[in-house]
Amino acid sequence: MTDNQTYQLSDVTGVTGVSSIITCCNDDLLYTTCPLPTQEISRVPRCNSNIVLAPEHRLDLEKSGLLDDTLLQARIQTIYPPSQITKALGFNIPGLVSAYRLPFPPFDGYERFKLFYAPGSERGYDGKKKPKYIQCKGAPNRLYIPVPLWHSGILQDASKTLYITEGEKKALKATQEGLPCIAVTGLWNWKKPGLTYDALIDDFDLIQWQGLAVNDFGISYMRGRKVCIVPDNDWLEPGKNLKQAVKRLCRKLQERGAKTFIVRLPGGTP
Repeated sequence: MTDNQTYQLSDVTGVTGVSSIITCCNDDLLYTTCPLPTQEISRVPRCNSNIVLAPEHRLDLEKSGLLDDTLLQARIQTIYPPSQITKALGFNIPGLVSAYRLPFPPFDGYERFKLFYAPGSERGYDGKKKPKYIQCKGAPNRLYIPVPLWHSGILQDASKTLYITEGEKKALKATQEGLPCIAVTGLWNWKKPGLTYDALIDDFDLIQWQGLAVNDFGISYMRGRKVCIVPDNDWLEPGKNLKQAVKRLCRKLQERGAKTFIVRLPGGTP
């Protein structure tokens, strides 16, 4: 049995007037009471700062609804000259013409890249699409945590709802609009690789998942943080095995005391 409630989450999706569905299942995996999205941090103000980005890179970021102050805080920048792209990646990708950096503060030196290809070069010789995002060769998976969350104290305040999405730009957009949000770089990238069992990557240790609370009778108890996981809208599509990634992430966070919810964005498989 599933209990569905619908709320406006246009600040997360970047599309005005679109309702998303928070699905809470009455089983051991998901809990039943949905929290309303609330503004937990100050919205990033609009400004007229000059950001040095290639035109196509700036357009890409603007399509995601990111403001200048957000781009400045995130230190997103075009790799210039283009000859430095291969050096930055550590390997060559045929047809790649430009890229911008997505640094992961406070992990000094760790970054991912958004890639742009020459027209007609978006697929490899095997016909498969080339990656849109990539990290340096041999780099581990990490959580993307927007700069404002490091300074707000929210990561250590388990009374605050935390959103987990898929992709850096979505986390930036949500945080920009007042919703504390971190990101995994792929739906399976929350787990340590090479193990026969599920284990969260160490970055999850930076976040407090439950905290001390006091009930109406003055009795102290441990209360789990409310966590809303917001995967891309293809996570339920057959054959992708992404549903298991989301459910198993929920289970691991519940083991740390969190109360987990899944946000279903519009346009996905029902």
